[in-house]
Amino acid sequence: MSIDLETRIAALEAEVARLRAKESVQAAFNKYLYALDTGYGPAIVDSYAEDGVLDVLNFPPNGVDMHFDGRAEMAPLYEPYGDRDPMIAGGHNATNVAISVG
Repeated sequence: MSIDLETRIAALEAEVARLRAKESVQAAFNKYLYALDTGYGPAIVDSYAEDGVLDVLNFPPNGVDMHFDGRAEMAPLYEPYGDRDPMIAGGHNATNVAISVG
């Protein structure tokens, strides 16, 4: 195999890996948003990695900043979603989402 071909294959492999990583992030984000919109609390928490980190800035109503390490710490934040039957709540809006994979 020529060096040029090897270089091109390596570049393509890197691009496929980057696109797969981006797709994984998009799938996880969509899983989270769907669970949030349907109001199903356990699925919201399950959309995070077990050791995921969540920083919530300016959380209403008092503008509190919060930090959570892992699903167990995050779960209480989403408990109110478990107080009702799953349904499309229609109250969630996500815009300007940018995913950058290096």
